[in-house]
Amino acid sequence: MVEFVAARYRSIRKRVEEVDVAPRGDHDVVYVKGTLEGVNLRGVRFEGVRFVDRFVVSGERIVRDEVWNDLAESEALTRGI
Repeated sequence: MVEFVAARYRSIRKRVEEVDVAPRGDHDVVYVKGTLEGVNLRGVRFEGVRFVDRFVVSGERIVRDEVWNDLAESEALTRGI
């Protein structure tokens, strides 16, 4: 994950606005919603990019995660070309 992020941004930070937990029998589903801010590889700052992370937690382990965000639509990573 660290290598992937390093190839896309100089820095990135999540501003968490909401966390929801949904019990599903033998596991929980956790949704984390908020916005991203950071600096792209060209040194251009961005902020306010929406994200949702979905985690499936079984016991004390994350067994699945999914990530959605508006980075492509926002053009945050291509600004400054």
